[in-house]
Amino acid sequence: MLLEDLLKLIKRMLEFQRCPKLHERGLLMFKLKNYKTISLRLKQDPDLVLPDALLTSVLNQGEHPLKLLQEQAEREKQSDHAVHDNGTWHGIWPLPSRSEWNARRHHGLLWPRGSHEVDAVQTARKEYKWKDIPKADRPAFHAAAKAGWQVWVDNGAVEVLSKAQADEVRARLKSTGKQSCLLTPRFVYTDKHDGLRTPSKPLPLKANARLVVPGFQDITAYLVRRDAPTGSRTSHHFLLMYTASKRWLLFSADVKSAFLKGENFGPDERELYVSQIRVSSPDEPLLPLGEGGLAKAKKGIFGLADSPRRWYLRLNKSVTKLGWVRSELDAALWFLWSADGTTLDGFGSLESGSFTYCGKKIKQLADFSIKVSMVEYHENLKQIPMTGDRKKQLDQPNTVSSKDCLGVKASSKFSLNFKPMDLDKCGLVTVSDAALGNVSPDGSIGEDVFSRVHSQAAYAILIADENMLAGKEGNFCLIDSRRHRLARVCRSTFAAELMSAEEALDCGEFCRGMFAETRGYSVDRRNVEASNNAIPMILVVDAKDVFDKSTSDTPSYGSQKSLAFTIS
Repeated sequence: MLLEDLLKLIKRMLEFQRCPKLHERGLLMFKLKNYKTISLRLKQDPDLVLPDALLTSVLNQGEHPLKLLQEQAEREKQSDHAVHDNGTWHGIWPLPSRSEWNARRHHGLLWPRGSHEVDAVQTARKEYKWKDIPKADRPAFHAAAKAGWQVWVDNGAVEVLSKAQADEVRARLKSTGKQSCLLTPRFVYTDKHDGLRTPSKPLPLKANARLVVPGFQDITAYLVRRDAPTGSRTSHHFLLMYTASKRWLLFSADVKSAFLKGENFGPDERELYVSQIRVSSPDEPLLPLGEGGLAKAKKGIFGLADSPRRWYLRLNKSVTKLGWVRSELDAALWFLWSADGTTLDGFGSLESGSFTYCGKKIKQLADFSIKVSMVEYHENLKQIPMTGDRKKQLDQPNTVSSKDCLGVKASSKFSLNFKPMDLDKCGLVTVSDAALGNVSPDGSIGEDVFSRVHSQAAYAILIADENMLAGKEGNFCLIDSRRHRLARVCRSTFAAELMSAEEALDCGEFCRGMFAETRGYSVDRRNVEASNNAIPMILVVDAKDVFDKSTSDTPSYGSQKSLAFTIS
């Protein structure tokens, strides 16, 4: 039977579509009625002869073998047990795009081969499509959508136009070619308890519906500033350290709908309008705008590129009016000094005692020490199950998905502790280490030993008490840490250890400056060196040659003479 005759025959019972060429041998896609998309691999031979069983099944319009294959895949999808591979693709995963296919081929990556081989770890809140929300939960999301629109109105973010005004605006924008100023929003449906819900803590549904506009369609955003500082991990750790050491009470304040509280648009600054939502279901929530209605945006709203900056400008103006001073090194950190400007009275961050911040559980104990943990995150981590056949192939590389998600489920009892210390007697301890030639250029271990030409480095920046600075056992607070691939190719262990120590000192110098600023020293360009030198800092390495050559007047550098500049 010729290939074209076969296609004519199958078209009688299948809705089909051709997809881009995804394989050297070709791949044709067919779509069964009432079933998910399935694939039939055909050779490019025009005189292809198919098995009699398949032709008989098609001619008799009985149970199609592709339908049977799909049903088998569905059964395996519901099973909790490992199954044997069913080939390259068995109907569970969506087909890749052309770019994804080419990228995998270029890098020699494998495709998933079993229904349990790829399980991503999902701990953060995910978005729910309206069609996937159970009918019993839809009333809660209807109420959340109503509240999501009302918060725009309560914050003065939009002004609802009359029907005549809306028609005039539409006609004017169409005549001037500025229809990109009309933005059609949508509701983003989430459950606020996602990521916090664990088997031991079965929290109920907490529906949330955030109204957002497609900011990428706003072409005027290319002409506005969009940078908006956010607090760094280093600043966060300094805040916790000072709170514990100064014996302050720790509070957390959550500004509701912060982006809607930003600076208003100027008279001729931005002209944007919000139209009615497009829905795919008759019971999906709509905006109270009426047919053809519009609302004019008066300030930054969810989805616009400059909304974060407008909120930051409003926040900075408000706190500086109250006497807070913005940090020179972190624009999202403010200090409140005493009347004489010598004593730090507070940082600013209302929950107190115990709360969740950026996914971290923060708890202040009775002795004012602070404990930071991520219990819910650890309990929501899931091991990545693999097929029995895959487990036996220990020398095979990971697939892209499993490599991205692979990890050991650490103990949920791990925590960072910030204990009270006498900060006037504290200094910095910078610890660094390195491993020569153990990673590939992309930072992974890689399959080929000869591709591991780059070295790994790691460092930790600690604020240590006077005992630890003197080489004794003492207390410290972790301020920053990092593990990464060194950019330069190192020719020796000494070179790798030296490069790691250099990067550790670089980060340590920044933390030194922040510590000096919190102590009241000026860190502007005229005083930064003297201020930093007022804070003691010690570098700790486990490579004796780094210590010897860094403290010797007659060091040798081997074949890599450029290391002399690093030493100097």
